[in-house]
Amino acid sequence: MNWKTILTKAVTWAWPFIQKMIESKVIPAAIRKMYEFFDVQKNYIVEKLFELFEKWEATLDPIKKAAHLEGLKLGIATIEAIGKSLVEVAEILNNKVGSNV
Repeated sequence: MNWKTILTKAVTWAWPFIQKMIESKVIPAAIRKMYEFFDVQKNYIVEKLFELFEKWEATLDPIKKAAHLEGLKLGIATIEAIGKSLVEVAEILNNKVGSNV
């Protein structure tokens, strides 16, 4: 027997165990990391917008207040656009996955 044959038999024998491990450990860990990444990004953006909101509320200078309001409106529009875009992508991917099942 050569090494290729031995290795092929070993992988063939071990593949169900490897696949089960990937499905039970690796994929859930990757999904969790992705959720954590998006959660951190979301929290940062939300915190910054609320800081800007507090500045807008506390500012007495009308010029600065108007500038803070414009920044706040831009931030709100940005997160709305990103949210809509993510939902659209999720729907497209869900439809593609659903049609291939």
